[in-house]
Amino acid sequence: MLKLISTCHLDNDQLLSEVLRYIILRGPATAYRIARDLNLHFTQAYRKAARLESLGMAKRVANHR
Repeated sequence: MLKLISTCHLDNDQLLSEVLRYIILRGPATAYRIARDLNLHFTQAYRKAARLESLGMAKRVANHR
């Protein structure tokens, strides 16, 4: 996992790395759940998840969560 983070140059954004690590370890999650579990503001979690989606590292599932 650390190799993936460094290969994709995500190590400059610690919060983005934390959100990616969370999704990898726990599987699909809503931005609300990520924010709650990582003690973030919902907007931060949503934006980081959207960034991962734009990088092709995450995607929304059928129910759009």
